[in-house]
Amino acid sequence: IDLRPLRTVDCKGFRDLLTYLEPGYKIPSRTHITKVMRQKHSLGKEQIIEKLQNEAASVALTTDIWTSRQTEAYITVTAHYVSPSWELSSCVLETSSFPEHHTGKEIANKLLECTTTFKIDEKVSCVVHDQASNMELSLKILNGEKGWDSLCCNAHRLQLCLKAGLSVNGIAGLVSSAKKIVAHFRHSVVASEELKKRQAQMETVAKKLIQECATRWNSTFYMCERLVEMRGPVSAVLADAKVTKRKDRLLDLTSDQWLLAEDLVKVLRPFDLAT
Repeated sequence: IDLRPLRTVDCKGFRDLLTYLEPGYKIPSRTHITKVMRQKHSLGKEQIIEKLQNEAASVALTTDIWTSRQTEAYITVTAHYVSPSWELSSCVLETSSFPEHHTGKEIANKLLECTTTFKIDEKVSCVVHDQASNMELSLKILNGEKGWDSLCCNAHRLQLCLKAGLSVNGIAGLVSSAKKIVAHFRHSVVASEELKKRQAQMETVAKKLIQECATRWNSTFYMCERLVEMRGPVSAVLADAKVTKRKDRLLDLTSDQWLLAEDLVKVLRPFDLAT
């Protein structure tokens, strides 16, 4: 449930805990659990194949290549279809390591291998993907070989448009200033504790500030939204000479920047819902 590694069952602390809780219980080995998981995977895979054969007349795929925290590349392929009872159904076909060079040909081979395994290669109507050139090339190959249509992800296109908009000088300056404010409160225990006190005094819900993540545009929206929501307590802490050093008191946004932040939040909220 919490994504613990299988070797947990071999750890002394874990085994001692279970022995204490239930002395008569025989703890299964990592090998046994691996075997059971593979059996369940095989059974689940066969059930999905059967379901796709019986219910899906046409299938659309979504796919993406992503990198783990250990900088290992993976590819995920998901199938979507409308069942005979007119219900939209989705199932993840594969999330697997993708160490090969991410060329259009290799991606095309991977998608074809996956759909052939699940016996839907003749049912695929289109593949939704991002605008990466290698992904677009793979779909050109598959369109010629299998007739699959290519469809760029609208959410990804919106994200690219928003990133361009957020780079406009005035807005970029606001975002930069907002990031510095959040960083100040995150790195200063005194400031973060004082913020809690000010939130209580002003009878606002105690919430932490949110830092922007460069790879997710909506984190900029969440950061600005939270700052606007916490404007009173944040400004009060930054203006307090007993808590904030002179150089850090200049971190607070100007009146124009606060107004811009409010407008920006209003503009970005529909895009957050859309993506």
